[in-house]
Amino acid sequence: MSRSGAAGALSAAAAATLLALALAIPAAADAPAGGLGAAVLARLARAGGPLPADRAVAVRFVGTLELEGHYSRPHEVNRFHSVRRIAIAAPGIARQDWTTWSDDDTTRSTETTLLLPGRVLVRDEEGGTYQELAGRSAAQAAYAIYTAAPALAAARALQANGRGLAGGPRTSTLSIYDWPDSIGRVQVYLDAFDQPTAWTTFIAEPRLGSLTQNVNYYACGSLGERVWPDSLRSEGLPEGATWILREGRAGGEEPVALAELAAPGHVEPAPAPADTVPRVVAVSPGVWAVELADADTRSLAVEFAHELVLLESSCDVPHGERIRAALRERFPRKPVRRVAFSHYHPDYTGGLRAFLADSVRVVCPGALAGFVQEIAHQNFTVSPDRLARSHPGGVNALVDTLVAGRWSVSDATNELVAIDIGALSHHTDHYVIFWLPRARLLFEGDLGYFTSNGAVRASRRAAGLLQAVDDAHLDPLTVIQSWPVRGNPPSLPFAKLRELAAAAKQ
Repeated sequence: MSRSGAAGALSAAAAATLLALALAIPAAADAPAGGLGAAVLARLARAGGPLPADRAVAVRFVGTLELEGHYSRPHEVNRFHSVRRIAIAAPGIARQDWTTWSDDDTTRSTETTLLLPGRVLVRDEEGGTYQELAGRSAAQAAYAIYTAAPALAAARALQANGRGLAGGPRTSTLSIYDWPDSIGRVQVYLDAFDQPTAWTTFIAEPRLGSLTQNVNYYACGSLGERVWPDSLRSEGLPEGATWILREGRAGGEEPVALAELAAPGHVEPAPAPADTVPRVVAVSPGVWAVELADADTRSLAVEFAHELVLLESSCDVPHGERIRAALRERFPRKPVRRVAFSHYHPDYTGGLRAFLADSVRVVCPGALAGFVQEIAHQNFTVSPDRLARSHPGGVNALVDTLVAGRWSVSDATNELVAIDIGALSHHTDHYVIFWLPRARLLFEGDLGYFTSNGAVRASRRAAGLLQAVDDAHLDPLTVIQSWPVRGNPPSLPFAKLRELAAAAKQ
C-alpha cells in the first residue's frame, strides 16, 4: 500500500497555501553573495557533504509509519510497515520511492515523488501518471525527501545565504542555523563534528495552528563523501493528517542511473486555483447552501426567526471565516448562533474556530465534546486567528450534546433534527445526519454519492445511510451532500440514491 493508500480516507480538500513555494535547490555556488561568512558556510556544508556530480546515489530506509488519519475517532493511529528509497543528485534533484503496507495487505504499491528544480511531481503507483503538485502539498512532499538526506538539507540551507540564513556555532558542541522556508521557519542543529542532529520547522497551519515539525537524526556517519543517518525519526503533515516515521538505514549508498531522476514525458498539470469566493445558494425556503469551490466543501445554513444554524464549517479557519463573512453579508440581522458538524474529520470541523470566536454553541455527540474543546484551545501564536487575538489562551466552548442520539430545534420558520447514526455510517464512531422535515431534505457529509468518469454512483457507505434513514422513519425527497463539490451534483432525489445503491449491489 502506498502512503496515500495508508492514509485511508484522506480528503481531497487541500489546506490553504500559507507561503509561496520556492522549491529549486541550486548548488551552493549559486547562492547570492552576502549573509554568513565563508568559514561558517563551510562548516554548514560539511553537515551533509557534497551532492554527487554527474551521477546519482540512493540509500534505503526501513521502518514503521504511525498515521493519525481520517479514521473512526479523534487521535486514532494506524501503523504500517515502511520502505523508502531516497536517490539524490546535483543540482538538487532527488527521487523518493515509498512503500507502506499493513499486516493484512494483500497487495503493495509504491508512491514515487520527483524533486526537480522548481517542481515536485508525484505518482501514486508504478506505471501511473505523474501529477504536478503545488502549494502546501508540494512543500510537504519535498520536505519528506530533503530532510531524509543531510546533503540535500545542507544545500537547502546554503541557498538561503543572503536571503534569511542566520546562525552558526553557539557553543563548542552545538551550532544552529535558521532561515524562512516554504512551509515555515527552519532550524537545523549540528553537533561538535558538524553532523546534523535535528531539523525543526515552525509552521502556521491553517487548521491546527502553530506547530513544530521535527526530524531527529541518530548516529550520523559518512558514507564516502556524504553524511547519512543510521536511523531517524521524522514527522509529516499530509493534507489533514499527521504521521510519525521511525526508520533505520539498510545498507550504504548505491549508484543510480540519472535517467531515474529525469522528468517524465507526460505530467498532469497541477489543478488551476479554484474560486475562493463563497457562493450562497437558496436550496429551499429558509435553507441556504454555502459552497466553497477551492475547499471543495458545502455547508448548509438553516434560517430561523432570529438566528441561523450552520451545518459543517469547512476545512480550516480561513474558510470558516469566509463562510461567516458571506452569511453576515447575506443575513445582517440573523447571526449564526449554533454550528453542528456531521463527523470530526477536518473538512467538516476545520472552520469551527471562526464561530467559537463569536461564542457560538456547537452541537455534537457528547463523545466529541472534548474534541471541540481541543479546537477551542489550539495554539495559534505564530499566526493568530481571530479567536487567538481575542482569547490568547483559548476559550471554553459552549457545547450542546445530542441526547439519546438526537438534537432538534424548531420555530414558526423552520425545523431541524440532528441524528447520530453511529456505526451505520461505516466511517466514524459518531456520524450526524441532518433532517429538515418541512423541506423533506436530508443533509449528510460524505456518505451518499460521488461522480466517476462522468457518472454518478452510490458510495460504499450509502447502504448504511439508507438503513439509518429507514430506521429513523424519515421520508426525504432530496439529499444534499457536503463533500465533494467539484464535479459532483449538489443534490439528488432520494429515490435516485436508492436506485444507485441498489445498482451498486449487483
